[in-house]
Amino acid sequence: MNESINPSNVLKVNIYATEKLNWDHFNYKWNLIFSKNNPSMTFVYVQALAMLELKIEIELWCIK
Repeated sequence: MNESINPSNVLKVNIYATEKLNWDHFNYKWNLIFSKNNPSMTFVYVQALAMLELKIEIELWCIK
């Protein structure tokens, strides 16, 4: 993240993954980051990303 952006600035998170996610681990990390502000989230499983070596892509929509 940009140094002037923090979790309270995040409005929406889009996540694209090529492999099944460990939801227990994901939720634990999500709650550590977004303990006070819970942005909306879209999660999509895809066959591949544009760079084939990548397994996950995370996009943040933020406001300041």
